[in-house]
Amino acid sequence: MTPILFLDVDGVLRPHKPSGYESGIRIGCCVNLAEVIRATHCRIVLSSAWRYSGWGRHSLFSQCLRGSPCWVSDDDAITVATTPIAETIIASIIGATRLDKSPTEDRHVAILEWVAEHTPTRWVAVDDLDCIADCGEGHYLRTDGKVGLTYEDADKLVEMLGAWK
Repeated sequence: MTPILFLDVDGVLRPHKPSGYESGIRIGCCVNLAEVIRATHCRIVLSSAWRYSGWGRHSLFSQCLRGSPCWVSDDDAITVATTPIAETIIASIIGATRLDKSPTEDRHVAILEWVAEHTPTRWVAVDDLDCIADCGEGHYLRTDGKVGLTYEDADKLVEMLGAWK
């Protein structure tokens, strides 16, 4: 079965900024997420509070699209990514956890219910909140909310989800 990545947005793709500063989706975080998708062929289930409204989902899509196609630096050579980053991310989203759970405190409960219903063999939740630790050892990766999804986080996710063979 295809591995599942439960994705939060704030603190993962959109780093937290000091109060009063507006922050959008960071393209570097999207590049790192796209690499996880490419390496593992995982599918995304939104666990973010952004899943609660059409505006939130639309904003996620439009902010990802704004950065695509993306210029990527690789060994001091600048190239255009062969697969548009936004299309890779958006095409990988297959759904969201239930909306009747709190966007923060009950996030792990909604994730575990989705897992029980769909029984994926490999899955990981990525978030900047402590509550996802309740998903169980080997099933969560906590990001630094001020930085978002780093290259090192992406490598860890690939290891946890398993590289595509």
